[in-house]
Amino acid sequence: MTETCGTATMTSPDDPPEVVTTSCGRAIDGVEVCCVDDDGAPVPTGAPGEVVIRGMNVMRGYLDDPEATAAAIDAEGWLHSGDIGVLDEKGYLRITDRNDSSVERIVKLLILTYTPGESVTIRWQVM
Repeated sequence: MTETCGTATMTSPDDPPEVVTTSCGRAIDGVEVCCVDDDGAPVPTGAPGEVVIRGMNVMRGYLDDPEATAAAIDAEGWLHSGDIGVLDEKGYLRITDRNDSSVERIVKLLILTYTPGESVTIRWQVM
């Protein structure tokens, strides 16, 4: 996720293979990761919620776009990822889904139309 400079969680070399293959790891030093409900309240351990991230790695905002920044980062500095995840009792994160509204906002479809010998048409379509 570019808004977090690429890393928010990581597994450890000491983690067993089943943890490495089924989780995103735990929050890196200096970073907090939480799963929240639709009102922004933390969900219980093991319950699904939107993954939010706060820490030294989170961007300050989108360049020249205060509205997008306000939509992504709340007043407490939590970046709303749009991912749905579950945190276990040891703090390991597992991504389980994607928030529908965030998919609508960020997913773009590249449509390529090509016929040999003709020009190529490329267009982006917001889904």
